[in-house]
Amino acid sequence: MSLVKKIALSLVFFYLAGCASGVKPNNLNTPEKISCINFAERESYQIKRGLLDIVWETRLERGPYISEKVDAEGAYFRAPQGGVYFGRPDMASRPSGLGSHMTYEGGIYVPHDANKTPRIYTYFSTQAVPPVVPEEGLNCSNIGVVRDPVTAKLEVYKYAGSGALGGVVGKRLAGSGGITYGQAAAGGLIGGAIVAGLINMDVGKIFLNPSPPEDDSFAAKLRLYSAAVTEIKESSSDEPLNQK
Repeated sequence: MSLVKKIALSLVFFYLAGCASGVKPNNLNTPEKISCINFAERESYQIKRGLLDIVWETRLERGPYISEKVDAEGAYFRAPQGGVYFGRPDMASRPSGLGSHMTYEGGIYVPHDANKTPRIYTYFSTQAVPPVVPEEGLNCSNIGVVRDPVTAKLEVYKYAGSGALGGVVGKRLAGSGGITYGQAAAGGLIGGAIVAGLINMDVGKIFLNPSPPEDDSFAAKLRLYSAAVTEIKESSSDEPLNQK
């Protein structure tokens, strides 16, 4: 195998190194109480990697990050649709794909130990997830969740009017079919509530970056954001979103 091919393959699987087995989302628990971390702005950093000092960018979109899964060591906070980006700035004008630039479903993994730095996780995909930038003003204070009483999956919505949970109307997707939560919930205003997305769709295994971000400033931002976790309102399990 040529040196160029070896380098290309190493870049394709860079973020899977050290966690090749991944974990199936349905093997993780849904938190008893749903919490939220608000990214006030998009955060990113660039770093050179490999024999050729290729510049790679890591980026996390702004907006509310919802706790979708939890394990013994920490919690998985899901970013907005397509909110995790890894890519080469010099290839930004080319079609997205593994080894060049991709937007993923995922978010940040926050350890229960406050002395540890959060890490990035993604749902494995071979195609880029269409990113959706949250509307201005959407944050942890004006969203809520509805938990499916059978599957424990979560639907996230923006409060309508006074923000009362009663009477919220949403739209569910029949079956997962490998569709990402943001794509599944596209549609905008529905009966006075904006359905922001479906959480916990089993779109692929979760891959947790084995190490914290290499950039100290970026890592510090993750620690700062994760220190301000807030609980968000949840409707009762016997009052799921009405079908629409």
